[in-house]
Amino acid sequence: MVKNSIGFVWCVLQCWLLVSCSKGEDPGVDSLSFAKETWAVSEGETLQLELSEPIPADVDLTWRSMDESVLAVDQKGLVSARKAGSAEVAVQLAGSTISATAKIHVLIKGLRRLEAQLSNELIYSKGIYLVRNTVIQCFDVASDGTIFYDQLGGGLPHVIFVVRGAANQPYLDYMQLKYFGHGTNMAIEEKGNEVYLWINSNATKGSDGSYGSNQTFSRLKYVPGGIAEKFSGENFYLPGKTNVHPAIDIENDILAVTTSGGGDPFRYFYFYKLSEARALSEEQVTLSPITYGGEEAGGPLEQTENRTVSVKNLGKLAPVKSFKVAQTVDPARIGYYAFQGFDVAGGYLYFYEGEGNENSVSIGASNAYVSVFNMDGAIVKEKTKVQAIANLDDLDNYGITNTGYMEAEGIKIKNGAIYLGFASKSTDEKRRANILVYR
Repeated sequence: MVKNSIGFVWCVLQCWLLVSCSKGEDPGVDSLSFAKETWAVSEGETLQLELSEPIPADVDLTWRSMDESVLAVDQKGLVSARKAGSAEVAVQLAGSTISATAKIHVLIKGLRRLEAQLSNELIYSKGIYLVRNTVIQCFDVASDGTIFYDQLGGGLPHVIFVVRGAANQPYLDYMQLKYFGHGTNMAIEEKGNEVYLWINSNATKGSDGSYGSNQTFSRLKYVPGGIAEKFSGENFYLPGKTNVHPAIDIENDILAVTTSGGGDPFRYFYFYKLSEARALSEEQVTLSPITYGGEEAGGPLEQTENRTVSVKNLGKLAPVKSFKVAQTVDPARIGYYAFQGFDVAGGYLYFYEGEGNENSVSIGASNAYVSVFNMDGAIVKEKTKVQAIANLDDLDNYGITNTGYMEAEGIKIKNGAIYLGFASKSTDEKRRANILVYR
């Protein structure tokens, strides 16, 4: 009787082991982890995820996407990227609680083309001479394809000219912003038939006569032929910060702000809900002393004032996220070249840097680089060189510049495409605006 009982128990135990193994509970697998915590892939592409340690072939794993609208994953860990965004993928030992997760960033497909050589397909607009023989600082593209540029005034250093025109056509009209600043970053907001500019304001005159160290940025209506002085419309302020420049992602309700200066080796980025920033009550603040004037007959003489302005104080809001990027002396690292603008889209920040070649073939090619961060400051896409401006012969053959001078000026993300601005110059010394598009 005892012998029969022992046999019965052994039979039950064998059955339990068989069932457990069929569920994937391998005693030799006590943990799962991914080879990397975060992965990046472009829209429309696939990515094979890898685990830190190889798993025996007879062990069953279950894979799952946490957001099927962004990406799918099959039962071998192959990710199919559906649209830009981010989502987690989970892998679990079948019949067990042992699991691991990784974050997958799906980037806009244009990023994978940044290393393409120059072609007609990449040229959105080229060789546009604007109001002044001066460099553009930034641009934006409206939903109908209209381009808004901002360019410095040159002999009128206190003026930013905001210029409107169609791609590959002479400009249509412009607006003057006096004493606003440098125009490092500009964004447009379309509202019905009206366009609003988001751009720096309340700048101060430097010892070289140029305007910078702005203390606010403004949201103001674009008025063809209009003139605004110092600031206009809604004005946004971040206490104690200078060189304050905006970018907006209306679809995702994000206002991004960068600040720099004051001897600090970092560039800072802050993210707010755009709706909350717009909803702030206005208050009066007195800015740090501002010097301005003395540039044109009939205009104000040079003077310094303690200017009081009605502002929406972003200091009253806690940023949704923030991070900083260090200036560096290492050419391989982000932040080595001159900062040339940024944009925010879909939860990512696109960082643009580069330099022109001083309008000299002997120096070689100009350069430009794009990097992508998430809003926590993690690098999602490493510093990537824009190859389209690296070949001097191509730039000449396509009628853009015969010297290779292409200074990076402005980046925009629109409808899944990347638009990159460049200020060109040739032996005729004329400054022209160019935009490349990566779809």
